[in-house]
Amino acid sequence: MNRRDTILVADDVEINRAVLRSIFEEDYNVLEAENGEQALFLMRQYRDSIAIVLLDLIMPVRDGYEVMEEWQADPSLRGLPVAVITADDSVESEIRVFDLGASDIIGKPFEPHLVRRRIQNIVSLSQRHLDQDDCIREQARKLRESNAAVIDALSSIIEYRSAETGQHIKRIQLFTRVLLEDVAANCPDLGLDESHIAMIVSASSLHDIGKIAIPDAILNKPGRLIAEEFEVMKTHAVKGCEILSRLDRMGDRDYLK
Repeated sequence: MNRRDTILVADDVEINRAVLRSIFEEDYNVLEAENGEQALFLMRQYRDSIAIVLLDLIMPVRDGYEVMEEWQADPSLRGLPVAVITADDSVESEIRVFDLGASDIIGKPFEPHLVRRRIQNIVSLSQRHLDQDDCIREQARKLRESNAAVIDALSSIIEYRSAETGQHIKRIQLFTRVLLEDVAANCPDLGLDESHIAMIVSASSLHDIGKIAIPDAILNKPGRLIAEEFEVMKTHAVKGCEILSRLDRMGDRDYLK
């Protein structure tokens, strides 16, 4: 399970950072940022170990509102809980903060025991969500492994039906992986990780599954297809969709999509 052991304190006032550090340093590693730009840099660099971000609203370079706007826009950061620390207790500020996705608002000056309890509650809830996500991913992995035999069998049928299709499937898988890795490298905002790439590469092997329904005389005809035969050949896309729709019982919605 993913255990996070770091708290990021983002506040331009040193005494505030010192107070919060003293509250949490026995239980967590504490990172400190003096402005919003530093906060975003540390959030991205340590996103897998940060348990929560304690974020001041009024800071130089970028204020807390700007940090939260970018936090919400970046898929890689959305899993990080953020608690706002501020002396601004206006209703307008509270509404804006919660609309931007903050888990809680902690007023200044701090009451150490209250701050500790509220932050612990947020971190515990976030950790439960992370654990649930890990369990779901593990169940999906096991489900895909159990479905792999079915996928391999279907792919083998396609290869058996058409001698050229076997190498075609391997090429499609290769090209799919190359393209997806390029997309992942150049478009990180899409959140395309290795598990997504592996799933899509595996699913690509079924792109010609509808050829099972095409008669041998047309599928393996050595010469050019006549117009009527070509119309039959073109139905393999629709047939493939019909076949895949019957695989709904496999239970892996992401894979089928």
